[in-house]
Amino acid sequence: MSDHMRKRQGILIISDGLGERPIKALGGLTPLEYANTPNLDRLARDIFTLQMDLMGITKKRGA
Repeated sequence: MSDHMRKRQGILIISDGLGERPIKALGGLTPLEYANTPNLDRLARDIFTLQMDLMGITKKRGA
């Protein structure tokens, strides 16, 4: 099979709910800032991501 006919694979991660507001009980941090998130941190650091914006799709490393 030629290179242009190979299927591409990927993972779609929907991060719904990450836009929380700061909470006093968490020292003014959002739940995401307060949480221990090693897997999300690794994804943001090591994985090539695409970020959708109003102008189209832009390639961006990290989140």
